[in-house]
Amino acid sequence: MLLIRGTEILTSIQWPESPLGLSALAVDAQRGWLYGLGRAYAIAVFSITTPVTQTFWVTSVNCGMATFALAVQPANGLAYAGCGEYPSLQGVVQILSGPEVVARVPISGYAKALAADPDRGWVYGALSGARAVAVFSGTTMYIVPLPFDPDRAWYNPVDGMGYIAGGSQVAVLDGTTLRHMLRVGIFPDSMAFDQARERAYLTHYGDNRVMIFGKLPYKAYLPLVLRAR
Repeated sequence: MLLIRGTEILTSIQWPESPLGLSALAVDAQRGWLYGLGRAYAIAVFSITTPVTQTFWVTSVNCGMATFALAVQPANGLAYAGCGEYPSLQGVVQILSGPEVVARVPISGYAKALAADPDRGWVYGALSGARAVAVFSGTTMYIVPLPFDPDRAWYNPVDGMGYIAGGSQVAVLDGTTLRHMLRVGIFPDSMAFDQARERAYLTHYGDNRVMIFGKLPYKAYLPLVLRAR
């Protein structure tokens, strides 16, 4: 892993726990922790307050055979990792504060995606295999059933809602309350948010369209169909 400032590489570190490396990073800048999700088995914890001339790797925390998602909630300083055992569909959300495991919460299915609302403290988890959303407030988990199987999660800063997607639908949640169900294209993939224009952009990996949404109440623009030149 490289620590970079601008175009300058300050230092590099070899994480010793796994030859597979890290698949995701999440930072708690206020408290000085950097979390790395191993491609299997573990979560790496780094101290970013350590001088960059020194090794800033602190420890690794076991998280099960499979790792899926990682998010930091800056409101409370907790890190949430979606892990589990494969192929039993027995998942867990592991909650950390730096190198300390605060809670290990069993779930149905796997938390394939996690998204944090930094303003109100919610963390949304897409529970693949369970047709549900896990909504966390600190270490307390609430389950919201869905009519589809989700595998994507985002926080939309335009309207302050959590977006949970799968199949051809997007569920819009206000904390533990399901506010809207949106019909979209095939297999929603990624979202980007334009706060200045109050729009959200949604891509799909099942077709070649980009859908554009306005703020609540939802205005759906005609989808952009992408064609190769």
